Amino acid sequence: MAALDIPIAGGQTGDEAHGDPNVNYLKANRGVMSWLWTVDHKRIGLLYLSTVALAFLVGGLFALVMRLELFTAGKTIVDPETYHRFFTLHGVVMVFLFLIPAIPAVLGNFLLPLMVGARGLAFPRLNMLSFYIYVTGAVFCVAAIIMESADTGWTFYTPYSMATKGCVLALMLSVMVLGLSSILTGINFIVTIHKMRAPGLTWARLPLFGWGMYATAITQILATPVLVITLGLLIFERVLGLGLFDPKLGGDPVLFQHFFWFYAHPAVYITVVSGMAVVSEIIATFSRRAVFGQLAIATSSLALALLGVSRLGKPHVSCRYE
Repeated sequence: MAALDIPIAGGQTGDEAHGDPNVNYLKANRGVMSWLWTVDHKRIGLLYLSTVALAFLVGGLFALVMRLELFTAGKTIVDPETYHRFFTLHGVVMVFLFLIPAIPAVLGNFLLPLMVGARGLAFPRLNMLSFYIYVTGAVFCVAAIIMESADTGWTFYTPYSMATKGCVLALMLSVMVLGLSSILTGINFIVTIHKMRAPGLTWARLPLFGWGMYATAITQILATPVLVITLGLLIFERVLGLGLFDPKLGGDPVLFQHFFWFYAHPAVYITVVSGMAVVSEIIATFSRRAVFGQLAIATSSLALALLGVSRLGKPHVSCRYE
């Protein structure tokens, strides 16, 4: 594996950017700008950790308000319309800002290069870009909260998402941008595992965490573009009235559900497969025993990813509008 010693932003060298073991990543360069422009996978992992933890706090506060509202019959602290908006924001924040990026973006960024013997991810600048795209998506979500949130639920089901008031477009743009960040992270993981493994680290010897991140990246790359395209079509539908999902214009609202769950069903495996990979490594480490049937577990993780995104059976619901 060739060393990457080209100069990069901030005066760092390739060794510093790709996690030289002789350089403490926390003290290599000091100052806020050294963190904002870093391409060190460990620092980017910590940046993801801070933003994901903040998103978890915000989503938890929305959940707390909803539970307090349900203490008594009728209005307790918020009116029904505000409750529905909090419900939508809780879903969007917890699913797209916390649940999806939590393990891949945080632990994947920090640990994957170390486990495969690389000094960093294959595309360090792309990794930094994916973080800022994630932050941009979070900003769109905050803008929707400040302006006037939507009450569609985190699934944005049609035709209600086309007719309801509120800042629906900002929330949908937020999810689209976050999806782009997820795609770039998945591409980085796959290229890193394929091209930057240490000599002698064959596929059979790849740690289960690496297999979990590999399966997760496949799901991110294959399923997330469908979500981005679907929400883009819904934005055009709401702005231009194209008639794709609106039954009044000859569209089919159930079509949106099929498109959306083409992503949302595999998204479950983004969280489950990566979580199982973490648990496998924890059990093996603290029990000081090799995982039994490692190849079978790795194969099953890969099968979950491929079968999850190939879920093209008959629709659950059929609906016709005359």
